[in-house]
Amino acid sequence: MRILLVQPPFYRFLGYYSRYFPYGLLSLGTVLKKDGHDVRVYDADYNSVPSDLDISRVFEKYDGYLSSFKNPSHPIWQEVRKRVSDLRPDIVGIQVYTDFCASAFYVSEICKQVDPGIRIIMGGPHIHSRYGEVLDIAPAVDFVVRGEGENAVAELIARLGRGETKPQGIPGVLAKGSETKAAVADSVANLDAIPFPDRQLLLNNKKYTSEDLGLIMTTRGCPYRCAFCATETRRPRYRSVDHVLEEIRQIKAEYGTVQFTIKDDTFIVHKDRIIEYCEKLLAGDLRIHWECNGRANLINEELLKLMKRAGCNFIKIGVESGSPRMLEKMKKQITIDEYLRAAETIRRVGIHWTGYFMIGAPGENEADMHETLSFMRELKPDFAYLGTYQPYPGTEMFDEGVGLGLIKPLMSYEEFFEIPPDQYYKRRPVRQVETMTQDKFKEIEKIMMTAFHRYNKNILRALKMARARTGIYLSEPKMLIYDLRKYRAY
Repeated sequence: MRILLVQPPFYRFLGYYSRYFPYGLLSLGTVLKKDGHDVRVYDADYNSVPSDLDISRVFEKYDGYLSSFKNPSHPIWQEVRKRVSDLRPDIVGIQVYTDFCASAFYVSEICKQVDPGIRIIMGGPHIHSRYGEVLDIAPAVDFVVRGEGENAVAELIARLGRGETKPQGIPGVLAKGSETKAAVADSVANLDAIPFPDRQLLLNNKKYTSEDLGLIMTTRGCPYRCAFCATETRRPRYRSVDHVLEEIRQIKAEYGTVQFTIKDDTFIVHKDRIIEYCEKLLAGDLRIHWECNGRANLINEELLKLMKRAGCNFIKIGVESGSPRMLEKMKKQITIDEYLRAAETIRRVGIHWTGYFMIGAPGENEADMHETLSFMRELKPDFAYLGTYQPYPGTEMFDEGVGLGLIKPLMSYEEFFEIPPDQYYKRRPVRQVETMTQDKFKEIEKIMMTAFHRYNKNILRALKMARARTGIYLSEPKMLIYDLRKYRAY
């Protein structure tokens, strides 16, 4: 069967560069190709000519995004229509994040306009918790898949290929009109059994930089229970280190990649495995650099030194808040002192690190927000990102917001096209937190955003980042231009 897997456009409408290809779709597409299907993966969010690089101001451009749905001749929608028309797929699979809902729904409508016989399958984080809502309100969607897609989607497509119109009994799969609740799809027990994502399946794959194509995942799942996080799997599963290194060798040989990104939720959660990875990376003389996500209470100086020798040049840490009270509410299970020790250790070892902070979670007050700003300055990350809390269905804080009257449990189909994505599921008029008026919150938010931008303009920290990225600049000089533009955007 002809299958098109789509990452809907979103950041592209706002002028941003979403950087990496849709890893999950490519993994699924590679499995389906192995089953004998004709598969293409279309990253409709890819933007080869970004007009802005300061993603913290994304909400300022939502009006343009919403207006695109009233303009079928918009160049991006015309491109989507042409892709579907040219490829004439039997099945279109669409990945859905909550922020992307309107775009995902619109892509499904375009597919049905091109050919009403196309079967539409939706999956992804939003579907995991809102599968019933999507089937009820989205007219073009035929099937939804909860959980990992490799087994469930492969079985669904195999049965559709045999002539079944509404296959039943596939874990994680639910068809429109079915009254059965969807269990979560069976997880892949042995991650080494999944073939390496075939980057040749990407439409326009030659437009990606070598760094873009260096995206890998070595685990699935996260053992922690942060109250704001929509991670689907709480029990981590791991690829073997040898399997990971073989993929790295293959990518480097084929695309010349020297800067890799490990997108695991928390790469350093299993210390012995990280030691094995670093030691084998050094023994194999691969000479690459890589970045990963870390966690403050897992930071260890001996481990960091080994990681640096093995090429780690960037670590991203979710700090979230400088308020001990809010950290407890968020269930971070990390103390202020642990963050301070981690920051000092990373700085001493000499790895560039980014701290991610968040304001506006339920229960937060003005004092908490000011504590976060002060704490960021005390931690002194090399780069500091500040975001405003957004409620994601299926999380503990989403349910808390419903109880406080800040959030509504469901949305209509029309609302997804009328409301800015940062206001999805929020009651009207919007009130970010129950502890202050919306005007007061926006006033403090503006002060903090400005402070973070000023902090990130520090030329010495920018030079430190550039020094850490020397390898990618030498292999792909245009990335230096990209980073200079990003610095100017701040």
